[in-house]
Amino acid sequence: GLYDSGPKRNLPIPMKRVHEGSIAVFTSRLPDEPREEQRRVVGLFSVGRVGRDPYGSNTLYADPRLRIRFPTAVVRRLHFWDYYRNASGEPKWGSGLFRYLRDDQVARLLSDAHMVLTKVEDKSIVAEMYEAAFGGSIESAPFPCSSYPMREQTPLAVEAVARHKYGGH
Repeated sequence: GLYDSGPKRNLPIPMKRVHEGSIAVFTSRLPDEPREEQRRVVGLFSVGRVGRDPYGSNTLYADPRLRIRFPTAVVRRLHFWDYYRNASGEPKWGSGLFRYLRDDQVARLLSDAHMVLTKVEDKSIVAEMYEAAFGGSIESAPFPCSSYPMREQTPLAVEAVARHKYGGH
C-alpha cells in the first residue's frame, strides 16, 4: 500500500519487524460474514526472503515449502481475533495495513491450525513452520495464549483435551 497524505504521500508503506523466518498470517472476512469480529485466518507462510527497494517498500517471498492456504472448514474455526488483540481491545482493524502478532500468539495459532487440519501433508507443513520459527515440536506451543480470546469461546486446545479426556460430549 501507499501513504494517502502528508509528506510521504504515494510512497510505499514499509512493513516493520519482518525478517526471514517470520510467519505471515493472511486474514479475510468471508462473504457470508461481513462484520470485522468475524475475520478469519485463511493461510500462513514462512518468510523465505525479504526484498527492499530504494523507497523502503518490502516484498516478501514465501519459503516454497512452508506455506499453506487453509480449507474452508479450517478457516471457519480459526478466528483472527482469538489470536490478536489491538490496543483498544476491540475487534477493529482500522486503517493500518499490517498487524504484528507476538510469538506466543503465532505459536498458539500454529498449534490450533495443526489441531484442526485433517490432511497429514497440511499438518506436516504447519508443524515444520512451528519448528523453524520456534524450535522444538508443535506440541510444545504455549497454552493458553497470554492475551486470551476476545470471543470468550472455548479454545480449540481445551476442546481437544476435553474430548480426549471425557469423550465426545
